[in-house]
Amino acid sequence: MVPVMVTKQRRAARARASAQTNVEIISISETTLAAFAVARVALALLLLGGVIVRGSGDQSLDEALVTWLFIAAAAVGVVHGMYLLWNRSRNIPLGNPTPWIAILIDSLIAIGSMIVVDAESTPLGWLALLVPVVETAVLVGVIPGALVWLGLSIAFLSLRLSGLEGDVGSSTLSLAIQQVVAVFLVSGPAALLTDGTRHRINNLADARRDADQMVDRLRRIADSARAMSKETSAEGVLMEMSSSAVTLGFERADVVTRTGDEPWRQLCVHSNGVEAGPPASLLTEDFTSDGIISIEESHADAPQLLHDYNLSSGHAIRINDSSGADQYALRAWSRHRAALEGEVRALELLVNHAREVFRTSRLLEEAQSHADQLLNEVRHDGLTGLANRSFVLETLEQRIAEGARMAILFLDLDGFKELNDSYGHRAGDAALQIVAGRLSDAMRSGSLAGRMGGDEFIALIPVTAFESLELLDQFAKKLETSVSAPMVAFGNEVTLGVSIGVALHAPGIGADQLISLADTAMYVAKRSGGGVRFSDQSATELAS
Repeated sequence: MVPVMVTKQRRAARARASAQTNVEIISISETTLAAFAVARVALALLLLGGVIVRGSGDQSLDEALVTWLFIAAAAVGVVHGMYLLWNRSRNIPLGNPTPWIAILIDSLIAIGSMIVVDAESTPLGWLALLVPVVETAVLVGVIPGALVWLGLSIAFLSLRLSGLEGDVGSSTLSLAIQQVVAVFLVSGPAALLTDGTRHRINNLADARRDADQMVDRLRRIADSARAMSKETSAEGVLMEMSSSAVTLGFERADVVTRTGDEPWRQLCVHSNGVEAGPPASLLTEDFTSDGIISIEESHADAPQLLHDYNLSSGHAIRINDSSGADQYALRAWSRHRAALEGEVRALELLVNHAREVFRTSRLLEEAQSHADQLLNEVRHDGLTGLANRSFVLETLEQRIAEGARMAILFLDLDGFKELNDSYGHRAGDAALQIVAGRLSDAMRSGSLAGRMGGDEFIALIPVTAFESLELLDQFAKKLETSVSAPMVAFGNEVTLGVSIGVALHAPGIGADQLISLADTAMYVAKRSGGGVRFSDQSATELAS
């Protein structure tokens, strides 16, 4: 029986692994968004506080618009950040992992914050760049992050330079020095953080993809295991396994077999667009491992043959124990690339399931064969191979119950005792076997020849096999001639006579009674010197 429970457990484990990987990726993205939300709220509050402390004073229209723009950005940043943090606290998904609107808001807040804290006298104000730059680098990429940093730097420099008074060169030099410091303070940590985070995210994404693919392969293997368990023959199991190997990602799969030390030969093949494949002989003769092997690494001719058939790689795995007389192996081929590790593992798992089903199917076939052999021995005579008395009676009762009208020919050999006395029992047994062969050769469709015991034989023949009873009479006489022909029994040429009694079934007559009527007619024929004799009831029907 296929270990379906084990299959379900493995599928569940793979599914849990995929789900856990997915949760980790989502967790990283949402944790990152939440961290940026905290920084956004902090900078927004800093900007609002700075604007309030500095006051509006005497500002031009342009300066007032810029101030209100920063205030609006700070207000939106506070609301947006608090909204994300509220959702985070309630385990509500935070949404789009590349929030360009949030990046724009953080950029405005960063510029306003640097101006408010007066970056000219406070170089640490440049750290306000950290939020939008790192946010862009982590969620989008390093290059977009660098572009955001460059854009914010140019925008800030433009705003600062436009408001400078006095020694512009000195102020410009100060800002340039601060810019260099900002490069090291912002770009370095941002790049390290970005690369590490994105590398982990990519690794987890690859792991999730591999897990999803493996779960799909496990599902296909489970479907194949159920299909194999429904097969009624070992060959059917091998066919289903070969077909399933193609669904796992291989372009071609075949089953090869051999008996003893004979060469491998192909038993069945399935392919997906690969019309021809390497010969069955492309398998090492000492292939005894139960694990999967790479064919190109284990056979010297494999690389050239794979190239000739436009294949990239091949793997083989045994289906049954190498100690058995008949050996079976599955080979799977990849065309455009080397087989993936997941495909090879799935193939090995598929064969592990198939081994159990195949072994069970072979045992059932052997048991059925043994049962058929025992039944044949129970139903047939050991010497002649004809049906024995019990099987004849069982068959006759079944035919009568089915409504078939049967004719019984009961045969008894004349002179058989003398043959045994003169030439021995071996000659007698040989004569019985020859008579059995002649009787079997004379049987028609739907007929049954049997041995009742000793030198008595019987034939069950449907009356419908003859167009008339006269033809049945002629058949019985030809049978008498055939059985009575000379024969060589154990080196001795002998001739036996035969007496045949014929009885036809009629309503109300059972199987035992019908055989008894034929037996009685046979004894009448024997007392008359042999030949064919119909029972009284049958003779009356024949005469009419």
